[in-house]
Amino acid sequence: MTQSGALWSASRMAGVQIHANADFDRAVILRGSLGAQSSFALVTSRRRARRFRGESGCRHHVACSAAAVKDSDGLWTLSERSDKDKLQALLHTQPLQQRPPGFAQGARSDDSPTPARRRNRLQRELVELAESDSLEEGPLLDGATFHNLARQCRLEPRWHEQVTMLCKLGMTKGELRRLAASHARFFSFSARATRPKLLLLRTEVGLEDGQLCMLLLRYPRVVEYPLDHLRARLQYFTHLGLTRAQLEQVVVKQPNLICSLSMEDTLKPRVDLLQHTIGLAEDVLPKVIARSPSILACADESLLERVSLLRNGGLSQVDIVKMLTVHPQVLTYGVDAMRARFEFLHGLGLSRKEAAGVLARCPTVLSLSVQANLWPKVEYLTQELSGNARSLTTWPVYLTLSLQHRIIPRHKYWDRLRGRDTSKPLPLSLLTCSDASFAERTAQRPEQDYLNFKASLWSGKSM
Repeated sequence: MTQSGALWSASRMAGVQIHANADFDRAVILRGSLGAQSSFALVTSRRRARRFRGESGCRHHVACSAAAVKDSDGLWTLSERSDKDKLQALLHTQPLQQRPPGFAQGARSDDSPTPARRRNRLQRELVELAESDSLEEGPLLDGATFHNLARQCRLEPRWHEQVTMLCKLGMTKGELRRLAASHARFFSFSARATRPKLLLLRTEVGLEDGQLCMLLLRYPRVVEYPLDHLRARLQYFTHLGLTRAQLEQVVVKQPNLICSLSMEDTLKPRVDLLQHTIGLAEDVLPKVIARSPSILACADESLLERVSLLRNGGLSQVDIVKMLTVHPQVLTYGVDAMRARFEFLHGLGLSRKEAAGVLARCPTVLSLSVQANLWPKVEYLTQELSGNARSLTTWPVYLTLSLQHRIIPRHKYWDRLRGRDTSKPLPLSLLTCSDASFAERTAQRPEQDYLNFKASLWSGKSM
């Protein structure tokens, strides 16, 4: 009997389950038993046979190719192509006692080791894993799945436990690869030590699994700090009056506030400065911190320099408090940039008081570029809308509107309705309302009529 016939007979007598397909190179005999936990795997190379044996835990496998007959690992190969052809014929002509249900003869097996199938199988397993409770201890990733994932994401074999936890959180292969490349130190902390810290952020702050993944990617050092260290800072912010939703904003935007900053040397003195020196009320402080938590990471001198600039620019204490309540990011802007906005408004002919009034009512002007944003709007105001710099004292919000997507389309629509009658310029009040209100107030037409005009304006079609 030929070698292939012997293998076939042995597998038949042992009741080995057979998965076969038209491409014999991908035929695989799975889950067989010859004696004590032995099985055959018919694949194209000894490398695949060894991998198959490692994944399934079986002791013996047979690799079907036109290479050597047997090696020291007990991996068999067929020495001649004719033997391979004979065994292929047997697989498709002999009746199989244990063919899987629904497995048609000549069909491709689901266990075919093509790269695409491996990727799809890995993706399915990761999705199923992410649907389980992410922070509960449980079985590790299947060895074959982890091996495949480690190869694609360049992970270390000793990171099996941590990778399982991250996959349960829903971290993707790309994110795993990014974390491993940028902060491999993260994986030096065991999942048993990391899990309680993430559970604290979930229960006390309300972070969901996706937010936890983003936090670990942005600030993986959060797992390096003791659990009591993190809990103490969360309790401090709660004591200041921050709600759970506001605390979530702080952790997502500025995670170092609960990690690296000293509570006694940085956080408490900074809060005291905001309350007693700058003058923020106790009920306003939580809103300010939630909207711009980065101000707690700024130096005291930096915060006071910006407040001093606002006062020298003509804003009163009441104006400053109102400005910081609505737009606390002002305290993080560059001093030179803020000074340039004041000078821009003065250059338009506005007095110190008028410029301060514009900024007090619309503090986001301090964040806009003078050359790329403010000047083009002022030029359009004076040249096309028949306005002047004094108009800004009444409608300072004009400077924050989009020139391309709000001001010009509405002006063109107004001109089309009025026949470019310059005696009736577009009121600036019509630039601040919604699209529906604008269409109704200008032409008693539905909103879609204006939206169609706006789309045709930028597509180059005739209006």
